[in-house]
Amino acid sequence: MGIFSKKDSRDFIGDDLQDVLSQEAKQVILVPNKFDVAIKIDDKTLFDNLLGRKVATGSIVWEKKSKEEENFGDFFELNEFFDKLQLIVEKTIPEGVVQITNKTEIKIDKKKAKKEDICLSKIIDVKNLPDMKEYIRVKSLGDIIKLINAGRFINKFESANKIIYFSFPYYFEEE
Repeated sequence: MGIFSKKDSRDFIGDDLQDVLSQEAKQVILVPNKFDVAIKIDDKTLFDNLLGRKVATGSIVWEKKSKEEENFGDFFELNEFFDKLQLIVEKTIPEGVVQITNKTEIKIDKKKAKKEDICLSKIIDVKNLPDMKEYIRVKSLGDIIKLINAGRFINKFESANKIIYFSFPYYFEEE
């Protein structure tokens, strides 16, 4: 869970849109780059740091490094072991490059997991479903994606009416 305070304003990052012609933003919708993450950001601080900025769909407006990366990032060239929490512009009204003004509504949505987000190289298709009595059903596909992101391989069983993703002791059933 990312917690944001005024002292963390250094985590707001710039972009390359400042010299681009833009319209006034009526609404900007932000999403975290991670699934099932609750972001606690003071609305006023968020707005103050975005006021006057130009953004477009896909712009990263805020980034918080993990404690591990802050402590050890200089020692590793590959940061794949560390998570960064980012706020990304998912949608702007109107579409295109927009500038955030005092009239702009800024909204943070929770990102939902989708099938397209599953890393296919971590999926093993199986023909037979094991006895699922000792497995625990998880609430969302996002929980399975968390297992994949933790380095686990996931088994996938597909029948005519359902798909089951599982890695002991967890499973998710899609109907």
